[in-house]
Amino acid sequence: MIFKLSIPMLIMIFLVTSCGNQTKEVDKKQGNKFTNQVEAHTKLHTDRKNGDVFVLNDMAVKLMEQSLRYEKGSFDRDSLLNEALSYSNEALEKKADFYYAYLNKANILKELGKYDASIKTLEELLKVKKDYPEAIFLMGLIYEKTGNMDKAKQKYKSALKAYNNYLKTPMATEQDKTNKDLVLLFIEGKEKSLIRINEQIKENPENSNLLIAKQIIERFNRAEYFKNF
Repeated sequence: MIFKLSIPMLIMIFLVTSCGNQTKEVDKKQGNKFTNQVEAHTKLHTDRKNGDVFVLNDMAVKLMEQSLRYEKGSFDRDSLLNEALSYSNEALEKKADFYYAYLNKANILKELGKYDASIKTLEELLKVKKDYPEAIFLMGLIYEKTGNMDKAKQKYKSALKAYNNYLKTPMATEQDKTNKDLVLLFIEGKEKSLIRINEQIKENPENSNLLIAKQIIERFNRAEYFKNF
């Protein structure tokens, strides 16, 4: 599969489906410093009261995925996005701390060009789930899109720190490693990122995460990306 850094690619990274984030087998023994995080993550997915919320959240994701088939700003695309927004809002009405829905809602608002509302939603998310790296990174992208480079750089650095911390936890996945590489791309720039990734690939040539990151970096055009953001 060819990976291209585009609006759809980044959206797929940041959209969070409930069914796609099942609990991993992790060390839950007493005394593990990550026990509380693991238990909270497990409870989110195993509590039957959250079933309806998961369904609403995943409906929003499916509609947003469908919206990518249409031209940005078109009636069909905006209609699907607004319908997705209603599902995200309904999910949050049922569970006010459901951070998946906050992140998806922020993405939907961003796609509708409602950048201030998207930032506000991400700020609300970070009150619920502190140092959530995807949320911080998305804030940086929106700030750069709207011309606030000082805040954008600040958020990129914060997102990198958050990913470094999250990657130490049992819940971290290969996708989180790819997301961290994306953050570094926006901090370092294309040339430095490509050098770093190529060096890592020499040491671990079979690492699919690194190969994906290399494809993303090679195709990255910052000006073009933000033109379409």
